[in-house]
Amino acid sequence: MLACIPPSILSFATVSRLRAQISARRQASYDDAGNVVEQSIRAIRTVVSFNGEKKAVALYNALIKKAYKATVLEGLVTGLGIGCIFCVVFCSYSLAFWYGAKLIISKGYTGGQVINVVFAILTGSMAIGNASPSISAIAEGQSAAHRLFEIINRKPKIDISDTSGIVLDDIKGDVELNNVFFRYPARPEQLILNGLSLQVPSSTTMAIVGESGSGKSTLISLVERFYDPQAGEVLIDGINIKNLKLQWIRGKISLVSQEPLLFMTSIKDNITYGKEDATLEEIKRAAELANAYETMVGQSGAQLSGGQKQRIAIARAILKNPKVLLLDEATSALDVESERVVQEALNRIMVGITTLIVAHRLSTVRNADCITVVHQGKVVEQGAHDQLIKDPDGAYCQLIKLQQVHTEGMHEVPYASDSRLKSRSLSLEQSMRDSPRNRRQHSVKPLGLSGSDDLQGPANTSSQEHKEFGDSEAPQKAPIGRLFNLNKPEAPILLLAVIAAFVHGLLFPLFSIMMSGGIRTFYYPAHQLRKDSRFWALLCLLLAIISLIAIQLEFFLFGMAGGKLVERVRALSFQSIMHQEVAWFDDPSNSSGALGARLFIDALNIRRLVGDNLAILVQCTITLISGFAIAFASDWKLTLIVICVIPFLGLQNYIQVKFLNSFSEDVKMQVKL
Repeated sequence: MLACIPPSILSFATVSRLRAQISARRQASYDDAGNVVEQSIRAIRTVVSFNGEKKAVALYNALIKKAYKATVLEGLVTGLGIGCIFCVVFCSYSLAFWYGAKLIISKGYTGGQVINVVFAILTGSMAIGNASPSISAIAEGQSAAHRLFEIINRKPKIDISDTSGIVLDDIKGDVELNNVFFRYPARPEQLILNGLSLQVPSSTTMAIVGESGSGKSTLISLVERFYDPQAGEVLIDGINIKNLKLQWIRGKISLVSQEPLLFMTSIKDNITYGKEDATLEEIKRAAELANAYETMVGQSGAQLSGGQKQRIAIARAILKNPKVLLLDEATSALDVESERVVQEALNRIMVGITTLIVAHRLSTVRNADCITVVHQGKVVEQGAHDQLIKDPDGAYCQLIKLQQVHTEGMHEVPYASDSRLKSRSLSLEQSMRDSPRNRRQHSVKPLGLSGSDDLQGPANTSSQEHKEFGDSEAPQKAPIGRLFNLNKPEAPILLLAVIAAFVHGLLFPLFSIMMSGGIRTFYYPAHQLRKDSRFWALLCLLLAIISLIAIQLEFFLFGMAGGKLVERVRALSFQSIMHQEVAWFDDPSNSSGALGARLFIDALNIRRLVGDNLAILVQCTITLISGFAIAFASDWKLTLIVICVIPFLGLQNYIQVKFLNSFSEDVKMQVKL
C-alpha cells in the first residue's frame, strides 16, 4: 500500500513546480497590463486631451489576453496534477483489494489485518486528497514569494541603510565633479558624461546650460547620489560623496525638479516630507518664503496649478535648511506670471546656499555667479553672463541665438502686459471664490494669517459630494444573475465543466460502495474471495481512470470559462474607467492605485465566485445528495443519528465564515486608508 505514496508526492511536486512557473508567467503578463492602467490613470488629462482612450483600452485588452492564455494553461496543469493524485489513490485501493485477498488465501492473513492496513492508508491518502486543492494556492504563493525574495535579497549598490559613512559636524557646501564618466545602467551603450570636471564654491550659484541630452540633469542626479559614476569622483567639501553617510549627506541637499511630485494629502504633509521633526512655525515660515497656499493637492498635485506645485516643492526643499540646493529646470514649465513668483521665492532662499541650476531658459540664469555650458558630456565654456556674451562665436552665444526668437517674445509679451495678466488672474481667482463648490474644495488662503490650523487639510466635503463620486458607507453587492450573465458566452463550456464537476462529486460516494463491497469480500470463502476481489479491484481501477479524466476536464474547462470572465470584466471595467470625466479621478477612492487594485483583485474574486466556487458547489451538492441516498439505502436509523451532528458543523462553519468576512472587510478598509 505504501507504493501509492511516491507517485502521489512526485505528481504533487511536479505540478507545484509547473504551477509556480505558469503562475509567475500569468502574473508577469498582467503586470504589463497593470502598468498601462497605472500610467493611463495618472496621466488621464494627457490621455483625454489627445483622445487616447481607445488606444489605451486596446493596449490593455491585448495584454490581458496573454494573462488569459496563462490562466487556461494553469487550469490544465492543476487538473492534471489533482487528477493524477486521485488516480494514484484509487489505483492503490485496487491493488489493496487484489493483493489483500491473495494474502488471506495464501498467507493466512485475516480480514481484520487487511482492513487495518487499508484504513490506515485511507486516512493518510485522505490527507493528501484534502491538500490537493491547495496546489494552486501553494504554487501562487511560491511564485509570489520568489518575486518578493528577489527584491528582499537584492543588495543595493547605493544603500540608504548603510551607517558606515563619514558624518561631519557641518559642511560648507563646496561641490566638485572631477573627471566624471557616466552611463545610465539602463542605457550602457550611451556615454552621458565624458570626463566632465566642475567646481562650485560654497555659497555661490552655478548655472548649467546646454542642449537637450548634454548631461545637465545627470549632474544633479550624481550630486544627489541617485547614481554613482563609472569613473571619476563627486566631492563635497573635498570628500568623495561615496565615503559620506548617505542619509546624512542627503539631509544637507535639497532638490526642486521641473515637475515636482506631490503626494495626495494636504500642503502641510507635503511640506513636512522635507523634514520629519519640523515644527509648525518652521512649516509656516517655509511656506511663506515659497508663497505657498492652503488646499488639498489631489493625486500628484492635480488640483494645483504648475506655479502652486512648484512653490510647495520649494517650501519642502528649504524646510531642512540645506547647504546645497539643486534646481533642475525648476521654472521652465511655468507661465510667465508663475515663473516670476517662483523665481522671487528662489532668489530669497538662494542667498548663502551653494546652488546648482539646470536651466533651459537662458534668461533665468543671467544673474548666476557663474554659467557652465555643457556639450556632449563635457564643459566647453564657463564664466559670468557678461563675460560669455562677449564671444559671439562661443557656445553660450550660440545657445542664445537659438533661443533669440523665443527670448524676444518673452521680453515683448510678459512685462508689457504684466498688469493685464495680473488683472485676469485676480478676476479668475475672484470667480473661483464666488463659486460655492470651489469655496469648499479650493479655498485659497495665504499661510500664517490665522491660527495653528492653517496648514491642515480642508474640512470634509458634504455627503452629497461623496454620493457624486459613488462613495457609500456599506459595501454594496451586485446581483448574482448579472455575474453569471457575464459568463453567458461560455455557457457550453460551463455546462461541460459542471458535468465534469458532477462526476467528480460522485467519486467518493461511489468509492464508499466499492470500499464496503471490497471489505465484505475479505470474509468470504476462498473461491468467492478470489472472484469478488478481482471485481472490486477492476471497479477501483475504472474509478481511477474516470477521476483522472473528469478532474482534468473540470479544471481545464473552468479555467477557460473563468479566464474569459476575468478578461471580460477587466476589459469592460477599464473601458468604463477611461470614459469617465476627469473630475471623477479627483476623488481619492478613484486614484490609480485604488482602481488598479480593483481591476486586479476584484476581477479575480468574481472568477472565484462564478468559476472555482461553482465547481466546489456542484461537487459538494452532488456528494451530499448521493452520500445521503447511499446512507439511507444502507441503514436509515444510523443515518438519522449521524445527521443530528450536522447542524453543529454547519453552525461552526457559518460563524467561521462570518468572522473571516469581517476581518477581510477590515483589512480592505485599512488598505484603502
